[in-house]
Amino acid sequence: MIEVDLRRFPLFAGLAHEELEAVAARLEVHELARDQVLWREGEGAAGLVLLEHGALRIESRRDGELGRCEAPACFGAASLVGDGQRESSAVATGVGRALVLSRTAFARLVEDSPRAAARLLSAIAGDLACILREGLPFVA
Repeated sequence: MIEVDLRRFPLFAGLAHEELEAVAARLEVHELARDQVLWREGEGAAGLVLLEHGALRIESRRDGELGRCEAPACFGAASLVGDGQRESSAVATGVGRALVLSRTAFARLVEDSPRAAARLLSAIAGDLACILREGLPFVA
């Protein structure tokens, strides 16, 4: 199992120590070099990406550079439960490290540690609800 402090990521704040260990045991490590593409626009989003160290430049073919993001950061949480394509590309601005919880690994988490999976899904749903509320006008 890799050594990682998942509590650095707000998505994991509500998980107990054992649940964090269950998630950490299923993460794939991706060491990043400068200018390495972490994902490409149009690719299938295959899971949750945690930027543990380093920074990413987010860009699209249509709009060019959209911004930069430094660790700790999460991307693609909704892809754990649904298919979709990446709407941008992410390129490392220097050395870094990303951790990926693939959809397959998440399915194993559901089987082996349902409580951890349920808490993670609850956190993802909460994040998505916040995004929706921010994008919708207030309706009384």
